Amino acid sequence: MYLFVYGSLRPAWRRTSSIGGAAMAKQALRQKARHLGQARVGGELFDLGRYPGLLLNDCRWVTGDLFLIHDDSLLRTLDRYEGCDAVSPRPHEYQRVETQVEFNGQMFRHPVWVYESLFRPPGAEVVASGDWLKLQVQE
Repeated sequence: MYLFVYGSLRPAWRRTSSIGGAAMAKQALRQKARHLGQARVGGELFDLGRYPGLLLNDCRWVTGDLFLIHDDSLLRTLDRYEGCDAVSPRPHEYQRVETQVEFNGQMFRHPVWVYESLFRPPGAEVVASGDWLKLQVQE
């Protein structure tokens, strides 16, 4: 199984203290998956303040990181972190869905899990670069 991350779980993102549970989720990701490198997915990235949201579509490219999951329990941990497990209050902000990503300049041949936003809140601005890390450097 594979996972694409685009926000607080990216290896280069360092502000783990600004989001509850981020440090623990990143530690689980390091322990239960292998980082394969940078990838991108079709969609729109938008700024939700401390973290981004993603709507999958063919409008733009969103930059993130691709991981190979070697322990299935990671998905349960990340579902809890993203607030979309069975015990998280509804309505959920995210859902875990399968999609396709571009990796090393070509479409990756395996389905990839990603946490997609269920909605774009009014006033949430699109991140023009499609890269949450670049936006964070500008602040």
